[in-house]
Amino acid sequence: MVWLCQVEQVANGNLVLTAHAACGKGMMCCGTGAFVMGMPGCENYATGFKGTHCAVSCTGAEIKMCTSNGECSGGKTCVTFSTKGNQVGGCQ
Repeated sequence: MVWLCQVEQVANGNLVLTAHAACGKGMMCCGTGAFVMGMPGCENYATGFKGTHCAVSCTGAEIKMCTSNGECSGGKTCVTFSTKGNQVGGCQ
């Protein structure tokens, strides 16, 4: 898996997103893969997730990564999901 933006390795080995600032001005962090909302009682996850990259905008087939609702637009909120054993956030 390739993490090209906003990833920080923490002591327990989990990867967590930090901020879009890692991508630079006017850029955002996009995740390659499809977000799947879990059934009630189950966690959300992403299929085909291969990592992240910086871009001016994310395509419809990508997930705009986030750490808070303030990083999402268009009425979307930052929703946590699990991928490859890591908890991250995506605008949904």
